[in-house]
Amino acid sequence: MIVSFRITTNDATNNTPTTTAVCRDIVCPTSDSDSMAASDSTASDRACWSKDTEHLPDRNQISSIRQTGGAPRRPTCHSLLKLSVAVNICSCYPDCMARSELRQVTRDAIRTRITEEAERLFVEQGFETTTVDVIASRVGMSQRSFFRYFGSKEDVVLDNYDRLGQDLLDRFSACPSSEPDWVALRRAFDVVAEQYADSDRRQRGAAIQQIVELSPALLSGYLERLDRMQRQLAIALRGRIVARNPHATVDDVALRAVVGAAFACLQAVVSEASQAGSGADLGERLDAVMTIIKPCGLE
Repeated sequence: MIVSFRITTNDATNNTPTTTAVCRDIVCPTSDSDSMAASDSTASDRACWSKDTEHLPDRNQISSIRQTGGAPRRPTCHSLLKLSVAVNICSCYPDCMARSELRQVTRDAIRTRITEEAERLFVEQGFETTTVDVIASRVGMSQRSFFRYFGSKEDVVLDNYDRLGQDLLDRFSACPSSEPDWVALRRAFDVVAEQYADSDRRQRGAAIQQIVELSPALLSGYLERLDRMQRQLAIALRGRIVARNPHATVDDVALRAVVGAAFACLQAVVSEASQAGSGADLGERLDAVMTIIKPCGLE
């Protein structure tokens, strides 16, 4: 793996300007026996790192040292120590990947917690009167921490539709290529049917959808994401057709219309379920409606 990084440190002495070390591309080892070398072929640009002995990198590993308000200078022991820490982190790539995946899982869990608490507050107090401070306090974090996960309270609501779009695409892509395309689209909508089968999720989802429809900003963001879902599924549908027959003539506009028709079926059934206050049979209703509306010329 090639890594380029920039480290800003302060010299150990007082009243000195900040020193920035700009490192060349470095090859990080993936095992203890591997070494680290600069991407250039000249000897002066080569550096070696041993995580067993924890040697500091060679000074020639530094391609340039810039001092704010002054002339270029060599790195101090202080800056080299900071550099060695950064290189040591990258020196075990598999461990770094595992830690990165763990951090992402933790981040996703926190985002989910924020979303769930925010939705409850929106339902209880209304969207307009619920502030970011209130959401952060309910979750047990500062406002500053909240903005590490969401840019605004609007993003909290719209994130649901981002995740829904990805879930629909994942379900559709997981369908066997031998399965009829219209059936694969129906199987993708199982994501929604499963949500409506849970009464708590159904009621909260209906309340959030009402909030979205009453807010011009949220409604605009929702429609944008709805269009994105359909475009992504149309692209995936095209891929299925071409995978079965590389020489097939594909009409992209027709595919968009097909996906739009599938979403129209979903919207009609969801609307019916919301008015009835029950979604236990949403899957069966969706099967029936999509059977009637199945487009001609599509598998």
